[in-house]
Amino acid sequence: MLLSAHDDEQYLFQAVRAGAAAYLLKWIDGEGTGPSIGARRRGQTVVDPAMAGRAVAAAARLQAGE
Repeated sequence: MLLSAHDDEQYLFQAVRAGAAAYLLKWIDGEGTGPSIGARRRGQTVVDPAMAGRAVAAAARLQAGE
């Protein structure tokens, strides 16, 4: 699980390429931490929701050749 202060998709992509299965931002609140850890323990990939949306949009742009 990676805890980062960087909310840029490029850092997320680098972390995933390096093998990270979770990418959370440092300012995650206590209510978000527990479910995220639980999801990771169940084998799910965890990404900060705002980051996930931007990452999907960035991947779509890359796929379209932008």
